[in-house]
Amino acid sequence: MRIHGLRLAQKAFLANRWNPLPSTLLTQWQDIVVARHAQRRALTRDDRDWIKNEVRWAFEHFQESDTLHAGPEEHSRQQSLFIEACERLSKGEPLAYVLGSQPFGDLPFDLSVRAPVLIPRPETEQWALNLADQLRDFVAGRPTEALDIRVLDICTGSGCIAILLSHCLRQLRSKHQHLRWKVLGLDVSPIAVDLARTNATRLGPLSDDASLDFYQADVFSDTDMTAVFQSTFGPDVFETCQDPCSPKPINIIVSNPPYIRPDAYRDQLESSVRDWEDFRALVGVHPSTAEVVNSALKQDDEAGLTFYRRIRSLVGALPWMHQRRLALPKVVLEIGQGQAEAVTSIFSDLSGTTTTQIQVHKDAWGVERTVEIY
Repeated sequence: MRIHGLRLAQKAFLANRWNPLPSTLLTQWQDIVVARHAQRRALTRDDRDWIKNEVRWAFEHFQESDTLHAGPEEHSRQQSLFIEACERLSKGEPLAYVLGSQPFGDLPFDLSVRAPVLIPRPETEQWALNLADQLRDFVAGRPTEALDIRVLDICTGSGCIAILLSHCLRQLRSKHQHLRWKVLGLDVSPIAVDLARTNATRLGPLSDDASLDFYQADVFSDTDMTAVFQSTFGPDVFETCQDPCSPKPINIIVSNPPYIRPDAYRDQLESSVRDWEDFRALVGVHPSTAEVVNSALKQDDEAGLTFYRRIRSLVGALPWMHQRRLALPKVVLEIGQGQAEAVTSIFSDLSGTTTTQIQVHKDAWGVERTVEIY
């Protein structure tokens, strides 16, 4: 991933001071990995440069480890680990999986990543940081007001969004004694939920008025969703939330759902993504094609829009989402290129809700990447 190179390059100068791995090892394996990729497909100059960069970033990663644990035995071990990493890179495995970690936002630690859980992307990092900034501004503007912020992260994957927002809220809690917060992450994959829980432990203990939890749940299952809300907020959650003075179980929903079109997955997606990351986390189709029985659902599947339609249904069905509004988006969604108009249309007809505004934001590469519903 591109972000690995940026972070590792900042640390490389330190590794060069003590027992560095030999530079000849780097150039040797750059040539080997490029040659092995070239055996499978035609490479452009950019392809070759990118492959060499990934090998270099892996080199810097293990060079840094060699520096931190200097000694002949460790030096030899890091060389072996680097060679093993290059063997994996030569097979097309993503760098983040090879290194087992991925930086994300302003977290003071790298997230653990492992196949086939979706690797956090810079595009996701950008809008998650933006939402964290909105939370900071919101809390800073209410220094004496009692605040209760509840976030639901649907399709949480590695937990990157939920954990980054939790990190932000915990920092805010240290300055705002009247802030209570809860972040809840859901994913259908037990592997993803297990990884998210592992990553969450890196935050350390939380105060009594804060929580971060992850559950395995199928967002398309009413039974699963009801069970999660009742186990988290109590069996009578759907009754007590009608009280306008009671805390709302959820007041912000965020999601980076599967949104790639099936044809784009088949014809356009890089093999390093298609061959390694979970199809269910990438392609925006109904998880059980046997249940796709009408033309509208099939059209959504073909356009990668099925999860947005389901999230819209959830927002419409959760009564507390239509009561007291924070000066924050109540829904933030990552979208695929060219999907902004369709997703905006899906959420524009939330009948009976207090939705007043829908905003579309571009990412750093000029692509419409997020939809915010207020």
